[in-house]
Amino acid sequence: MKLFYSPLANHVHRVQVMSIEAGVYDRIERIPTRPFERDAALVAVNPLSKVPTLVRDDGVVLYG
Repeated sequence: MKLFYSPLANHVHRVQVMSIEAGVYDRIERIPTRPFERDAALVAVNPLSKVPTLVRDDGVVLYG
């Protein structure tokens, strides 16, 4: 799984806590992004460029 996040956004901590509780924290690749600069990798999976954005292993994208 991939987690796109901004170091300035506090909502990423909620995602990390839930991933620890679900036992999947070690399977997540954390990718720091700059959503206001329309990071190409983030826009490819989330055209709204919102963070945090989690891309699951099955291709489902979760954000907002």
